[in-house]
Amino acid sequence: MKLKLWDHIEIDWIDSIQSMRGWCERNEFPWNDHYKALYQRTTGYFTNQTKEAISVCQSYAQDNYGQCVGMMSIPLGCIKKIRRIK
Repeated sequence: MKLKLWDHIEIDWIDSIQSMRGWCERNEFPWNDHYKALYQRTTGYFTNQTKEAISVCQSYAQDNYGQCVGMMSIPLGCIKKIRRIK
């Protein structure tokens, strides 16, 4: 999908998981939970894309300075779907 600066988009992606218990036995890690509960949905304004990631922001200033707030970068390998919001 070809995106333009400030396009309003929605991204479905899979987050990472870690053990909150600290040290644990390898076989105690919840391997399958990764595919059950970590689907994320993020909406924002497109700000940039590289070979490795796509970035969005929460809000941007409608002037010529290009200022924005709430920046987030999502690795492309984690992204399942991107939709343009009208």
